[in-house]
Amino acid sequence: MARTFLTALFVTVALAASAQHPDYVAVDTEEMTANAVKHMELVDRSVKLTTDQKPQVQAVYMQIERQVKALEFRMQGLSKEDVEADMRGQYQIMDEFVDRELHKILTPDQLTRWHADSK
Repeated sequence: MARTFLTALFVTVALAASAQHPDYVAVDTEEMTANAVKHMELVDRSVKLTTDQKPQVQAVYMQIERQVKALEFRMQGLSKEDVEADMRGQYQIMDEFVDRELHKILTPDQLTRWHADSK
């Protein structure tokens, strides 16, 4: 009986210890929302978004804002050089994410204009 109890206790502790808990949960702030709106407005000026597209594009940029905040949290304590080196790759990943998401939202004509204006 004691052996079964100890085995169950060990399994429970092992599972609890190995459970993945995020170190950081992004909380949307007014600043993050303002940045997402600013980026959405840049896209809108370039391609003239419809009323349906505006919240979709803003949501894409809110995801980027959350990712940036999580990265800032993760990189606390790193040297400025290390942060800059890591962020180059992160910015490329974020740009690719935005491009993929905009392909889902924008029309082909809008995409052509966005790519021409954003280069």
